[in-house]
Amino acid sequence: MNQSSLAQEAARRVMILDENVLDVINAHRALKERGYEVVRMSSPNGALAKLDFERPEILLLDITMNRLNAKALLKAVRNEPDFEELIIVLFSNLDADSLQDLCVEHDIHGYYCKSMGIKEVGAFLDKFYEGEDLEDEEDVVPVGALALDDDDDDEEVVELGFAEAVDLDVDAFELSDDDDDEEFGLDDDFF
Repeated sequence: MNQSSLAQEAARRVMILDENVLDVINAHRALKERGYEVVRMSSPNGALAKLDFERPEILLLDITMNRLNAKALLKAVRNEPDFEELIIVLFSNLDADSLQDLCVEHDIHGYYCKSMGIKEVGAFLDKFYEGEDLEDEEDVVPVGALALDDDDDDEEVVELGFAEAVDLDVDAFELSDDDDDEEFGLDDDFF
């Protein structure tokens, strides 16, 4: 690896917000092996302040975390100009369909099902960085990521790896600008 590659990889910073200590330890280990700097947080209290202080490039967020007001956290992150470039990836034991629906509904960049094997999370996140080299390619998006096409309102979703985007009919999803009435489709116990 040359100096610039090492410097580029050293800049990769991820924050894990998850209360499952074993998952955090495994994800931390897997990410460190791939050259990521990892910040961990096991309580939702002070999450915004920690994000502001640590300035990660990616937030791995367990949406089912106890005491997490996910709706308020996502709204605060979206309204803060300093977090404009923050990539949010849901990191959960929920099934892929539920996580994908949450990503579409709340304009979240991607999701990673813990059931896919936590050891692969680093390879998954690498795809977001590899996407920087593909900015000029219109029909390619990173794994599990959601991208809005600037030309129209269709959403594009792909599976693991880089692939051609699949256009989804936006009418199939009920999107709302009213944040107060918007729900994640989870029990209220999660908020």
